[in-house]
Amino acid sequence: MVSNDDAGQFVLDEEFFEEELKRKLVSANVELEPIKNNMQFRFALSRRQRQELIDVAGSYNDTHELMIILQLMTGIRIGEVVNLEISDLFIEDIANAEIWIQMKITDDGKGNEMLAWKPKTASGSRRVSIPEDVVKKLKRYIGKHRKKKGYLFVSNKGDKYREDTAIHFINKYAKECKTIHHNIGSNVMRRTYASILIDDEVPIGIISKKLGHASMEITMKYLFDIESSVRDDVK
Repeated sequence: MVSNDDAGQFVLDEEFFEEELKRKLVSANVELEPIKNNMQFRFALSRRQRQELIDVAGSYNDTHELMIILQLMTGIRIGEVVNLEISDLFIEDIANAEIWIQMKITDDGKGNEMLAWKPKTASGSRRVSIPEDVVKKLKRYIGKHRKKKGYLFVSNKGDKYREDTAIHFINKYAKECKTIHHNIGSNVMRRTYASILIDDEVPIGIISKKLGHASMEITMKYLFDIESSVRDDVK
């Protein structure tokens, strides 16, 4: 199984339109103009690749399909996906729907509170907006599976998914895609989400907050290979 970083070695799909995205990135962030030519996107999925990945996953399992859609369209981490509970979804108002990524406290069975799960970083606690078409998919999924509480995604064994299990099926479906055909890990999904935001000319500072990064500098290093001689200019 590849780690989250191994996918960085692969070449972008010819339909990723890297130069167009770089133009839009600089359009929304004029301060990045000086280093534009020194930036190269790390591996992310093009529009056709992400659609094929969703289609392949959907042909097997509607739970896996929705987990992948959420990663691609909200940028939440794989650990955040598998720990999502129904109570974390605020989707009554479709136009303003959000996922709340937050620390989870449980009872140890003796009346004492204990930490059940927390975001990867302090900046990982956040509210994440959900596109309207994804909200509709969530509503249909919850209705179909008659979910009222507990984990949103549950395996065939009745437990929440393990992160490595989720990464395994992402890789399985990616290898079946004619336009991908190799393991991709899960960070690729977050970079793909960021590329969608860049295409919409969202400022990099806002993208950073949506990804749950502590700073714009972290986001830039996460999304791009930047020549070491100019890295200090990324402020």
